[in-house]
Amino acid sequence: MKLQRIKIVLWIAALFFLGAVLMTFASFRIYHLALPTVTLCEQRSGTICREYSANATVGFHETTDYRFPISVTIQRVFVSPGDSITRGAPLFQVDINSLKGEELNLLLQMETLESSRDNESEDNISYQYYEYRINECKTSIDTIHALLESDGLVKSEETGIVTGLFVPQNAVISENTTILSTAQQSDGNMYLHWELSNDVALLFNKGNVVEAESFGTLTITNKSGRNYTCDVTTEVVGVFLPGETVKVRLTYRSVRYDHLIPVEAVSFIDDGAKGIVFYTQERKTLFGSELYVMSETFSVLDYDTLNVAADIAPGLDANNFVVIYASRSLSDGQAVRE
Repeated sequence: MKLQRIKIVLWIAALFFLGAVLMTFASFRIYHLALPTVTLCEQRSGTICREYSANATVGFHETTDYRFPISVTIQRVFVSPGDSITRGAPLFQVDINSLKGEELNLLLQMETLESSRDNESEDNISYQYYEYRINECKTSIDTIHALLESDGLVKSEETGIVTGLFVPQNAVISENTTILSTAQQSDGNMYLHWELSNDVALLFNKGNVVEAESFGTLTITNKSGRNYTCDVTTEVVGVFLPGETVKVRLTYRSVRYDHLIPVEAVSFIDDGAKGIVFYTQERKTLFGSELYVMSETFSVLDYDTLNVAADIAPGLDANNFVVIYASRSLSDGQAVRE
């Protein structure tokens, strides 16, 4: 009878102990499920990469301008801005009907000027003035002869494109007025020019490369303050006129940093000069190891859309995992679960 009672007591004690254990594990499970859920990411070393874009304007270092030292009438125009031309291609034609009369007037002017010049000594300023005017007349007469020989037809002096047409057909043009201009699109004669903001201009210098639409990879050939120029030395596909805009892309790549933290893990403060990040550590408990979080404030060295470069913070080394997501707000020392 006594033995029977002892067995009953032992069974009750065992059941009580088992129940306590089950309750303890159930409590721990409830406690664990109540912890904030976090998503972790490891730090790494690497570089910061940022892309910038700008609208570049097309220009030419040298253009050929077609003008005459005499007044002419444009009879016909054979080209338009943007047309590709070869050397010797007809550009426009001048009405030659009035040129012979203009030549006679110039010859009479020369006779008068030569007579006046001969009455002056060579070291006199008046002599030099008459000599200058005489040379102008000679140049104009030579121009008339050239136009008469070509029946007024003016041909291209180079292979390239027509960059500008400044007068309409049948217009009377005064002396030294530019009628038409052409330029070569090769041999570095074409360039792209753009401007960057002051802070971005600190990142790019002469010799850096850019990607330009329709032109491919180009090298910055000149920098003045925040103004940049690239000579186009690659083969040009298509026709581009002065003043047209082309999109250029510039890629900045930093030095290598030891601590890159995903940008999702960082809360920026002090206008982005500093950041706060939560990282995990382990501690021993009655039921084994558990994760908890600590925060660290660091100086931001650089950043891009993916990562933030951090200086070396006291509690944050390369072995710590950082929190990039938490199901609710965190505080230092708070236990968490993945």
